[in-house]
Amino acid sequence: FFPSVPRLATTRNAFGVSGTSPTAALPVNVPDRFRACGRELSVRLENYISHRTWRSSTMELHVVHLERKIRDLLENLGFEIYPFKVGWYNEVLPPTLHLRYSDDTLAFVVLSIPAMFDKAFKPFLKKQLLKKIHDPVDQCISYHLSLIRESLADQKMDIMYDYEILPNRKPKFLAQTAAHVAGATYLYQRKDVHQDSWGEKAAQLLKDSG
Repeated sequence: FFPSVPRLATTRNAFGVSGTSPTAALPVNVPDRFRACGRELSVRLENYISHRTWRSSTMELHVVHLERKIRDLLENLGFEIYPFKVGWYNEVLPPTLHLRYSDDTLAFVVLSIPAMFDKAFKPFLKKQLLKKIHDPVDQCISYHLSLIRESLADQKMDIMYDYEILPNRKPKFLAQTAAHVAGATYLYQRKDVHQDSWGEKAAQLLKDSG
């Protein structure tokens, strides 16, 4: 989260604000057009980047620049970045699970993909051979997010990881929910399958097991 522009992070799923493993968020105003695109789960980030029509103001240009910088730093390491507004996240959850940022805070979900193993994780292990490593994957993600923080030292940034919990034992944020509202993932249910053969298969399994 970037509380000047906050950032959220989640490992393997992190979520950041500006801002996969980790995530971050920024309190900047993002137009509703951005929201409409971001909530369309089938639309990938690159599709709606080219359709933004709100880049004219100084703040909007700042957000675009910030997103591009984060993307340039992480995409080549095997991470995907999906922006969303904190308000989208909070509106689908009960108040007890809300993120304590304004609704217009910009956040990013950062997800690792298989390429991260070769592009980020293995190089990280080689560089850290003589140092203590307790949880290598989490430490690798944390390391690369710390580099983002350094490169954006002029921004106030908050980073959260999907394994972090609050004193009351609740998670700091729900990675799956953040990924859904950002359009990074989609939960398919039976009603989404047009040629539904699940019922027949279940009946056959019961018959075979009987």
